[in-house]
Amino acid sequence: MRGATARGLRLQAPTAVEEDPGRGIVGVVEGRRVAVGSGGWLENHGYALDGDRRLAFGGNADTGRGLVLVGVDGALEGAIVVTDPLRTGAESLVAELAELGVDRVVLVSGDRAGVAREVAGLSGSGAADAPSASS
Repeated sequence: MRGATARGLRLQAPTAVEEDPGRGIVGVVEGRRVAVGSGGWLENHGYALDGDRRLAFGGNADTGRGLVLVGVDGALEGAIVVTDPLRTGAESLVAELAELGVDRVVLVSGDRAGVAREVAGLSGSGAADAPSASS
């Protein structure tokens, strides 16, 4: 929002908002229906994600990043890529456990497999157990 304000853009509060926690949100902004959410959620709300559009907006790539799609008036218009930083001290935790004699550390996560693998790599554990990307 700071970036939009710095560029002189006026932010308009949405009306007729409908939320589906953890999946998506839709509302009307300046007379246009705007939807933000997962690819599956947008498809269920009438947004076409054909092969070319799916590839252009990240498709089923298991990249370790969250992908939030943006649709306007029934058309897919953009994507927001989200990632979380490691918690402070996470990098040293695996090394500290190894010093204590722990042979193998596995990150167990309810997140997508790609996200879990990326975090495991960054933290130094190298191993992750998470649902498959299709879950």
